Amino acid sequence: MEWGPAYSMVMTEACAQVAGVHDRMPVILRHETWPDWLDSPPDDARLLCQPYPADVTIRQTANPRVRR
Repeated sequence: MEWGPAYSMVMTEACAQVAGVHDRMPVILRHETWPDWLDSPPDDARLLCQPYPADVTIRQTANPRVRR
């Protein structure tokens, strides 16, 4: 079997702006930290797994994400 493009989402605790929506959020990496994420030992890269330190804007839509 051949795989196409794939990704994985790494989660961390929510930052202040996201906490009202959910208790966790994806890890968001600044461009300058990409080499640390991609080329460092796992323990060093893990240090980047923290809530995003800058302001985050939350925009909710009327479209449901989950069907119950």
